[in-house]
Amino acid sequence: MSKAMTMREEAALELKRKGKVKNVAIATTSEVQKQGFFMMAVWIATVSILWLFSNPEASEAVFEKHGQLRVMYGATSVAFAFATALDVLAYVNAVSDEKRVLSGVLAYVDGAACLSYAAMASLPLYFILDSHNGNPIWLMRYAEWLITCPTLLYWCGLATRGERGAVADIATGDAMLLAGGALSSILPGWPSYFVFMGSVAAFVYVMTHMWGLFSKAMQPDFSPAPPLPRTALNLMRWEIVLSWTCFPMIEYSRRYFGLDYQTGEALNSIIDYAAKVGLAMIMVNCNLEQINAIKVEQMQSAMSGMVKVMRKTNARVELDGMDDDVKGWLLNEYAGDDGEDEVKVSSKSKRNQKSINPEEISASALFSWDFCSLDKSEEDLVGICIRVFRELKMIEVFDLDESKLRRFILGVRSRYNKNPFHNWKHAVMVLHTCYLFITQVAAEFCTDLEVLALLFAALCHDCDHNGVNNAFHINSRSDLALLYNDQSVLENHHCYSGFDVLYDKGNNFLDVLSEGDFKRFRSLVIDCILGTDMAHHASKLGKLEEINRLGGFSNLAENDEQRAFVMVTLLHTSDLYNPIKPFHITKKWANRLQREFNQQVEVESQMGLPSLPFMKGQGELALAKGEVGFITFVIRPWYVQLTNAFPKIDFLMDNIDTNLDMWKSIVESHE
Repeated sequence: MSKAMTMREEAALELKRKGKVKNVAIATTSEVQKQGFFMMAVWIATVSILWLFSNPEASEAVFEKHGQLRVMYGATSVAFAFATALDVLAYVNAVSDEKRVLSGVLAYVDGAACLSYAAMASLPLYFILDSHNGNPIWLMRYAEWLITCPTLLYWCGLATRGERGAVADIATGDAMLLAGGALSSILPGWPSYFVFMGSVAAFVYVMTHMWGLFSKAMQPDFSPAPPLPRTALNLMRWEIVLSWTCFPMIEYSRRYFGLDYQTGEALNSIIDYAAKVGLAMIMVNCNLEQINAIKVEQMQSAMSGMVKVMRKTNARVELDGMDDDVKGWLLNEYAGDDGEDEVKVSSKSKRNQKSINPEEISASALFSWDFCSLDKSEEDLVGICIRVFRELKMIEVFDLDESKLRRFILGVRSRYNKNPFHNWKHAVMVLHTCYLFITQVAAEFCTDLEVLALLFAALCHDCDHNGVNNAFHINSRSDLALLYNDQSVLENHHCYSGFDVLYDKGNNFLDVLSEGDFKRFRSLVIDCILGTDMAHHASKLGKLEEINRLGGFSNLAENDEQRAFVMVTLLHTSDLYNPIKPFHITKKWANRLQREFNQQVEVESQMGLPSLPFMKGQGELALAKGEVGFITFVIRPWYVQLTNAFPKIDFLMDNIDTNLDMWKSIVESHE
């Protein structure tokens, strides 16, 4: 393996070796280079043969008869040189190896087209005469299509993560299309017409299957995620279908409606250019958009670092010469200045790899993805909560007072109401699932303080939930909705309730934290609990998709912003624990949630408030239909992206799919 091979390429090769993506079109930059060299070798051999067997006098006669032909070919060659430059620009500035691969393929395609048109403009090349009108048919054009079109189809397979077999079938159809087009030019009369219609049928086959490739890749739950955004894929499929459709229309018009030969050649050149350069421009745009996003993030990080350096070196006086608005923006936006000196953060907030031992925890009887709190007493659950803190070394690392921790947990338990679903046992389920995710995923990069914040947030994330959702509070204009301005009403209240319990006398087990540590801790807890609001699910999913398309999380131990997002993601995922449990557990919790929904609908009916249709369903059939929809459109797309980012937990997809099948079977049994 080359020393220059990137980590992404190594990962792609590893996936191939494991057989997980053996049928999916994936390539490395080195593979693309080899294919590009092969394509150029074929092109050189083709041009040499067509030049060797050409009739220079006949070629010159064609250009004399059609005076604009040579200029038009030359201009198209120059245009393709511009397209090739765009591809090289996209290649150099690619934000991931996958996008570099895609840009590299396009560079070879546009480069071959550029040289082909240059050869047609400057060299005497072999041609045949059209049996219908006697016009010359440059075999170089068909050769260029035969060389570049399969490569373009291969590119489409890479962009859509298409199955290799499907891409090969489309390439075979395209070869039949081109062969039929050339053959129909030679054959006379009706045989020519039937062969041409066969080529049209092959064209329809290629286009419909190509459209299907892109449509499949644009599905939210498509896995592995394609390297380009859905908007780009949508633009590309339309660009390909619309531009490629022009070729048979031009040829048909030239043969059967008397379209002028030179006009037809001009249209073919223009459409050929548009078909290829459009993809290049979309690639450049994708890269530039993502580069801008990365640069903004880097600029914010650099500005924040600059202000911190100024503070640490007592250089704040340098800001006094600035405009007041600029100074205020720098200090408030990037440093979070509140008029006081920066609060120091202790070393306990830094990463400590020795704190959590995943192998040791995995051997614990508590470490089980089949855990369910419903068969445990409430007192047992208090002990389990303390055990989670102990096994994750929180008590040891922070020297926590275990008696205060117990009083805090008892205080939190007392704040959970006797709801069918959002109750104390649900809180422990979320805490336990967080414990599993921390061990499997977050222990590698999260700091001790972040783990502590995640556990606190999990325990308090539904504290004092009153069994109705945010929509009810907003529609009923409740005191909580008024207090929190209709924004994440319950989540804000849960944050308040959790910290209110902490501040009660004798409960503050976090009094050992420094001021800086506690400020950071509280900020993390608030972000995590507010992130459990399902109203923000789609935005988090979109961000997770984009991170995966950019190559996944990188260097999380050093990237505070991405690590904070992972924490929010893990708590939100833990709150969606039900579909990853064995079906007998899943069904129990689903029944409880249905009862809670039905109770809310009754209250809404009494108050004359609107109710969501899915909350009105009663009985097993309604429950099963609701779960099928929820897993299909919410849970599965989310876990697809999560497991793409963290492959260690990809086994959870099996549990989800098994539960989905079980719910579907229940629906079928009632129909």
